[in-house]
Amino acid sequence: MVKLLFITPDYAKTIEYAARTSTATDCRENSEEFVKKLVKKGHLSVGRHCNASFEIICSRACSHQLVRHTHLAYTQESQRYVTFDSDFVIPESIKNNKEAKLFFKNSLDHIKNSYKELLDMGIPKEDARYMLPNACITRLVVSGNFQAWLDFVTLRTDKAAQWEIREIAEEIKKILIREAPAFFDNDYKLCKKCKKHQAEEE
Repeated sequence: MVKLLFITPDYAKTIEYAARTSTATDCRENSEEFVKKLVKKGHLSVGRHCNASFEIICSRACSHQLVRHTHLAYTQESQRYVTFDSDFVIPESIKNNKEAKLFFKNSLDHIKNSYKELLDMGIPKEDARYMLPNACITRLVVSGNFQAWLDFVTLRTDKAAQWEIREIAEEIKKILIREAPAFFDNDYKLCKKCKKHQAEEE
């Protein structure tokens, strides 16, 4: 699940003002058209003056991929302080296999019950959490400037991205295009070198 929490109002005017501060040029077109031209030319650094924050609910496995994007800022639900008592993320490949789904569900139910038993024994949450799996659902607030978000959605909507983070990136992309079309509704392509570097880290 993805929910927009905040986005810079009048983003196009902010970006235009920053860009014209750099070049000392006068306004000859509306802000949106000016920003579109900047992005198409690859002048993305002025996007750092605008920001967006999202709430993201995903698996712990997916959150480990999210935090690789170091230009974004994260606050994640803590398993030290929050008692785990929610469902798990089940991949479609497992959902569509009756035998695998039953095995997966039984295994996770056993882990969840064992976790609760440890808490009942007086084990601190910060220690009981060691047995929790990557399938656990977690919540994050993720913030970043427009340039960082553009790189994220460009990279993670690629067909090579893992399915869960790709779905999240697609949702974020739709929201950003709706809220800030001049910057995000374009044909910007992340350089092949950046894609290759990210693929090597996965």
